[in-house]
Parts: sequence; C-alpha cells; structure tokens
Amino acid sequence: MPEDSSTPQVLTLEGLAQYDQGSLAVVVNQALARILHDLRDRPRLGKKYRKLTIELSYRPVHTEGELDEIKMSAKVKTNIPDVECRENTLMHNHQGMIFDPESRHCRSLPGQQFLGFQYSDEEKGE
Repeated sequence: MPEDSSTPQVLTLEGLAQYDQGSLAVVVNQALARILHDLRDRPRLGKKYRKLTIELSYRPVHTEGELDEIKMSAKVKTNIPDVECRENTLMHNHQGMIFDPESRHCRSLPGQQFLGFQYSDEEKGE
C-alpha cells in the first residue's frame, strides 16, 4: 500500500471538506452553484424548494465480531424542479413532426426549426 503523507484525523463536519482528497467539497460546491443558477434563472418558481442532500453511509468491516474498520461512502443529490415547456400542437407527415411557428400555441424562438425524424419505408406506409 502506498505511503500516505497526510495525517489521519477524526471525522467531523468541518473535516468533511478534506474527505476523498477534497472531492466531496468540490461536488457540494458544484451542486450549490447549480441551485443558485436555477434560483436566479427561474425565480418565479418561488414556492418550489431546491434541495441538496449529502448522504453519508457507513458499513462495519469485522473479524469474529470485532470491528476492524469502517467503510464510508458519500453521495450528493440535488432536487431541482423539472424544466417544463408549454404544450404545443404538432402535425405529422412522412418527413416527421411539423410545427407552425405562427401558431398561438407555439412561441417563436430564435433558431427554431423542423424536428426531422427518419422513418423506415414500413412506417411511411410505402
């Protein structure tokens, strides 16, 4: 086993920042940034909470009933509300799904284009 130059420390909340060479702190900070971005981007979803969960799991490793060591894993989860778009009415033909950018049900967006799907001859009815 390679020599570890770090000094073992007691696991505390403050010490979690160094867990797994600091990768847990990096992932938590990235999750916080995603939540902040979503809050700024969609403030009208004011009643929907964004959630960050840090799950720490511990498993004993034992020999003949005596605890030898403890295996620990960490999982970071976020719960950000889904992005929802309003429903639009599409037509279809053998080329694919067709939309009307002028439709009152469809908001015109820059770069909006045909949703082309390839159909087999069987699906086209040929």
